[in-house]
Amino acid sequence: MNMKLSTKFISVFFAVASLVSTGGIINTINANNLRQQYTKIAENTTTLIALEKIKFASIKIILAVSNYQDAKKMNFKL
Repeated sequence: MNMKLSTKFISVFFAVASLVSTGGIINTINANNLRQQYTKIAENTTTLIALEKIKFASIKIILAVSNYQDAKKMNFKL
């Protein structure tokens, strides 16, 4: 190839610039997807925490009832 050196530099510059801009676009798309997924997880986490509190409260109730029934069987005064 009989290209001038400046033409080669300009060609390489545009090739590298196009690669960098393509990488930037892909990075932006991935960042948006990650942000959306994080938001979904954060919304679901609030619900899961509330469900966990309900679960532990129901276990406490079950334990209290069973302890009361056991104490009643042994004729303890409550």
